[in-house]
Amino acid sequence: MRLEYWYRPHRSGTRRSGAEPSGGTFWVYLHNAARAHRSVSSIQINGRDVESIPRGKGLNWYRLTHELIPPRTTAMLILNLQPELLKRAPIELAVFLSDGTEARTMLEPRISPVVIACAWLEGRRLTVVVRNDGQQPAQPLRLRVDGRPIRFRTLASFAEPGGLTFLMATLPRLSEPIRSLPLQVDVQVGEQVWMLGGVVRPTSRHFPSGVWGVRVWDNDAERQAWRERGFTAFMFDATAEPTAVEQRVFSEVCPREGVYAIARVGFPRPATPFLERHRHNPHLLAYVLEDTPDPNALAPFSHWHLPALYERVAKFIRDREGMPSIYLHLTRLRDSGALAETADIVGYDALREAESELNLARYRMGSPLEQLRTAVEHLRSHSEPIPFWAVVSCTYPLDERVWTEGVPQRVYLTPEEIRVRLWLQLSRGAKGVLWIVGSNANEPRRRFLEAGSARALRALPEAERIARVEQAEQQWQEALEEQARLNRLLQMFGSALLRMEWCPSGARLLSASNPRRLDVALLVGEHTAALWLTNLDYEMHSQGYRFRPQHGIEVALYLPRWLRVRRATLSQPNGTHTPIRLRNTRSNSVRVHLEALPQHVALVWLE
Repeated sequence: MRLEYWYRPHRSGTRRSGAEPSGGTFWVYLHNAARAHRSVSSIQINGRDVESIPRGKGLNWYRLTHELIPPRTTAMLILNLQPELLKRAPIELAVFLSDGTEARTMLEPRISPVVIACAWLEGRRLTVVVRNDGQQPAQPLRLRVDGRPIRFRTLASFAEPGGLTFLMATLPRLSEPIRSLPLQVDVQVGEQVWMLGGVVRPTSRHFPSGVWGVRVWDNDAERQAWRERGFTAFMFDATAEPTAVEQRVFSEVCPREGVYAIARVGFPRPATPFLERHRHNPHLLAYVLEDTPDPNALAPFSHWHLPALYERVAKFIRDREGMPSIYLHLTRLRDSGALAETADIVGYDALREAESELNLARYRMGSPLEQLRTAVEHLRSHSEPIPFWAVVSCTYPLDERVWTEGVPQRVYLTPEEIRVRLWLQLSRGAKGVLWIVGSNANEPRRRFLEAGSARALRALPEAERIARVEQAEQQWQEALEEQARLNRLLQMFGSALLRMEWCPSGARLLSASNPRRLDVALLVGEHTAALWLTNLDYEMHSQGYRFRPQHGIEVALYLPRWLRVRRATLSQPNGTHTPIRLRNTRSNSVRVHLEALPQHVALVWLE
């Protein structure tokens, strides 16, 4: 048995912030070169059995993908560690096998300047994107899948500093959809060779526009209304016993309408019979690990370290060997290092931060938009190459605004806020969208006319309260219409976004009326690139964030050598698509000039 490892630090800020690690993860590859199965009997860290280490006392959780490792196969051991254990590095790791042999290595938390940013499978075709965060060119030397070297080609033989390269290979056979394949890429940077680690899981190649918050499966008219607004995936509440609705959803509705389900299977006790019934269900995109589990349901598990509990539930689901991915809905930035790797897909709901009492004291009208940008980059640094979905609140009522200044204020996000929240995540490489909605069209009237949760509304005379409710309904409708417009844009570009990756150093803002408050980001693909412009020049206000216009915008794009742009189109949320001229400055650099940003966000599509 031969061991290799790769290390990823957990940071308390973004990847480039220089923040101190708050922990770290070792991805250890166990190569079984023998022609027989080999069984792992125990694992030790610094001479102590891993099972005897209390979770939360140096160890968050660990995962071994194969206890019985098939011949000529690679198993993965993931060790998610806290700072106190990392401070004692190098860490001695020993893996004992049932045949009496053992394998040992010393784990050192060395941070590589290059990472596997993302990877995907389309049938047998594998694409691996390598990003170079260092200061020297990085050359991929070898690609291994499940421990076996595989021939590959690259779009560029080197990843330039701050740049990307794509590795393409064809697997000898189709992979099982129930299993993640271990990935290893050996990369030379200067005189040193680094081994990069990652996984790829065969998943549905679909860019979802999902809805979190409505129940539409037993109401055909309501579901049709949401579908007409561009939604393609809806939440489904799993039950242990099969129901008539479940039977109809997966045998009739999904196949006929081409929609998908995202199943809430229960936390911390998943509905096991449901998992068994739907192991091979192609209409289920993912199982959800809850973001805010019911405290009463968690009471019997109060002695558990929460990241270890999430991993335990994820393992229980994986042991059912089902096709659907596991999705984790995070709501706390500080936990993403310990939690992100427990899932197959992750997402972050920054708006929920505003609901905490601590944040309400500081931000009485919601969360700073910059917090979402920080959170997404933070999440990526802890989960790559695991994909993430954008989480965007839309028709979800903001109770904290209702209470502001003792009088009713704007309850729902403005269209401008919704666009900006979506843009900040799509621009960092999101592979799907989950829209957080309150409920159906009756929600504003039910919630605020009854005034059960808003003290300021209860204090108003009835006539004024009704007028306020009508305002809320109008705000709800505005948000919903904006959501539909954005979904139409996602329908145009979603499939292409699945094959693109964020290039952090690919775009540089040269000028704008307030350049410090304008975000620019570049996604790069094999044949296309996308420039995202997001206005962050705003002030918080109880009637919705107020944005100031940006003018005289010029951006320099540093495109990879393989991409020769012939045309560019400016796309805006209102559905307008306008050809624009580019100015070439050198072989792989172009400049984009825009007079203004009237809708506060814009997408420049280059091909």
